[in-house]
Amino acid sequence: MKDKSVAPLKRSVMNNRLALHIFCFTLVACTNTTDPKSNQFIPPEGAKVEESVQVEMRDGARLNTLVILPEEAKHSRVPAILIRTPYKSELNSRSSLALNLLEQGYALIMQHERGRYFSEGEYKMLGGALNDGWDTLDWIVKQEWSNDEVGTYGCSSSGENQLKLAAAGHPSHKAMIAGSVGVGIAEAGPFREQGNFWRGGVWQQGWLNYFHSALLQDWPQLPPGMSNENRQRTIQFFDLKNTAWNVPSSAFNEPRMHLPMIDIMEMMGASRNELNT
Repeated sequence: MKDKSVAPLKRSVMNNRLALHIFCFTLVACTNTTDPKSNQFIPPEGAKVEESVQVEMRDGARLNTLVILPEEAKHSRVPAILIRTPYKSELNSRSSLALNLLEQGYALIMQHERGRYFSEGEYKMLGGALNDGWDTLDWIVKQEWSNDEVGTYGCSSSGENQLKLAAAGHPSHKAMIAGSVGVGIAEAGPFREQGNFWRGGVWQQGWLNYFHSALLQDWPQLPPGMSNENRQRTIQFFDLKNTAWNVPSSAFNEPRMHLPMIDIMEMMGASRNELNT
């Protein structure tokens, strides 16, 4: 049982008087800030790392979640920064920020959206932003180390995830930094245009390379019914590297001439999804 008598940590951007703010960064916010010699985030000494935590959603789907606790969590309840993402990692590309947050006493929570990597369920672009985001916030504030205050962070799709969640008004969602957002959010009349992905009902081929690489599943899907413990052990044997990113741009020249355009990604081996149905 969490001791509610313990006073929450006071943070300049994480306190009960803070209204929910949205900081929409330019693309500069999404640039790589890691040492080019080592494109991997390494938690600082004293931090506690819990990999492949299985966080259960309201429909039973378990989302693969990385939890990194600062040293302060050993003796105090701390605020958290949540990153929900369809990408492999939001920490490797912004390691200096992640390290600074941990040093300031924030817990870092990075979760793969449903259907991405080892998270269960079917992937739909921003499909779980509301319910899955809300359920994850509920899970965070129930943890013994949590002081009930959560900020969210992320770039591009990881930023757009935050906008829908913010509109829901979860009481523990105190702040957000949504970088380079808006590309994947738009509606035109009865049509879900997906922002720059569709225009006037026509799919924009400039995104072909990205969606082929991002939507081609290049990792194993674990069988349903596995216990949380077995899922955690099994996941450790696999690398989340997606070799689809290695496809050269020239490989898309011929498929771009294929009609109907809506079938191009499937023709190249990408999984069927909401963007080509």
